[in-house]
Parts: sequence; C-alpha cells; structure tokens
Amino acid sequence: MSAGNALSSLKAKMQGLRDDFDKEKDEKERFQQKYLEECKCREEAEEEVKQLSRRLQLLEEAVETNEERLKTTTAKLDEASQAADESERQRKVLENRSCLDDDKIEMLEEMLKQATDTANESERKFDEVCGFKPNYNAYEFFSCFLGIRHGATRMTSL
Repeated sequence: MSAGNALSSLKAKMQGLRDDFDKEKDEKERFQQKYLEECKCREEAEEEVKQLSRRLQLLEEAVETNEERLKTTTAKLDEASQAADESERQRKVLENRSCLDDDKIEMLEEMLKQATDTANESERKFDEVCGFKPNYNAYEFFSCFLGIRHGATRMTSL
C-alpha cells in the first residue's frame, strides 16, 4: 500500500498542481484582459490628450486673433471718439458764430430799417420841396439792392 498510497498521494498532488495551474492560468488570463483594457484606456486617454492639445492650440490662436481685433477696434474707437470730440467742438464754434451772425443780421436789419425810414423821410421832404414824386421808395431800393424781398424772413441757426 505504500506504493498505492504514494501513487494516490502523487495523484492528489498532481490534481492539486493542475488545479493551481488552472487557477494561475485563469488569473493570468484575467490579468491579460485587464492589461489589454488598461492599454486601450491609455490609448484612448492619449488620443483625448492629443485632441485637447489641438483644441487648446486652436483656442490660443483664436484668442490671439481676437486680441488683435480688439486692439484694432479700440484704436478705431479712439479715433472715432477724437473725431466726435472735434466735431462737437466745431459744432459749438459754428453755433457761436451763427449766434453772432444772427445778432449782426438783426443789428444790420435795424440799421437798414432806420436808414430806409430816414431815406423815406428825406424823400418825402424832397418831394414836398420839389414837388417831385418818384416811382419807388427808399426801402424798396435798399431791399432790392441788398437782395431782401418785402416780407421775407431771415434764416435762423438750427
């Protein structure tokens, strides 16, 4: 029995080794599968990193382009602002000049009225003295001479 015992002991060890081998083989296959999954995940992650790097590069280029456009637009805005300030200054100068011209026109109209009144009075006195009656009066003469029509209104500034 010792040979039978040894044989059954060897068979039991062989069976144990086969079981251990099968276990190790299953473990190896499990690790290989896990390794392949990890490799696939790593490759996907590397691909995603490449895509994100490219996207980052494109975004950085877009930022540079937008910053350049912003500088250009800001410069144009500054120029437009200066032009607007200059236009506003010119408008005030012209408005002031217009007010002065209006005042001068009023004064000249008053002087014209006084001159025509004086001329009419002189004409009337002349007519009384000479007995002469012309076909026009001094106001019509001065108005025609100055380009003013009877009843016309003068222009005012806007």
